[in-house]
Amino acid sequence: MRARLSEGKRRSADPQDPTTGKRVGIRMGEIYIRATGPESVPIRNADDWNALLDRCLAHRADLLGKIMRQTIVRPGRATAHANTLLQAAMDATAADFAAQTQELAALVADPIDQARIQAAGSAFCTLGYAFIGDDGETLELENLRGLNDRVSIAMRQYANNGWSSFLPLVPPERAPQIRTASLLGQHRVYLEGMRLPATNLVGSALDYWRIHEAGIAASVHSYWEDAVRARKGAMSISPSLGCYGSCTLSLPMRGL
Repeated sequence: MRARLSEGKRRSADPQDPTTGKRVGIRMGEIYIRATGPESVPIRNADDWNALLDRCLAHRADLLGKIMRQTIVRPGRATAHANTLLQAAMDATAADFAAQTQELAALVADPIDQARIQAAGSAFCTLGYAFIGDDGETLELENLRGLNDRVSIAMRQYANNGWSSFLPLVPPERAPQIRTASLLGQHRVYLEGMRLPATNLVGSALDYWRIHEAGIAASVHSYWEDAVRARKGAMSISPSLGCYGSCTLSLPMRGL
């Protein structure tokens, strides 16, 4: 009898749908917690919220600690080895670009374009990027093609003047290719962009890029101004002019 009375009181206390008159068990938009006894009730006061948050934080203390460490701890600084690896990758990419310009120049018939391409082999800008972890060492990059797709989208959004760095082309002979090369005495795997001799159109500026599994990316660009000056019959930028720039990106997790 007591059990039936309790059940009847509980049911009578439940909210009712004003249109149908039927009891509403769970309503959309309400947050329910376990109450004393075999039932769940909506949160009604601050004490209910405190109890819910305490349970949530107790079960995800590891996540909370990780968030706090990332907020408080200073980002890791690149080690000497990471900087050396970055510089070596930039030098190798630049040297390959210079060699490719001479190969491309031999394939071009127009003397003005030929001279400009040859000059680009010693007048260009090299940019390098190192992805480092909390320990200051470079991160191992996974799925280089997928990463390249994401990078190219971001480049089109933030650094695009009609042609952006790390652009993956579609035709098989110009699409990014996985290759290996020696870097600091070790064979390194990298994804490279289109090699210059494979182009079917000589643009105003030439570029070549590599993304290494070792957490390094580098891109080389000739100067757009050289093409403009060459078309006007003026002297090109001094072939001794070169530009190097690098940066390290500190990330709080391992792997990309």
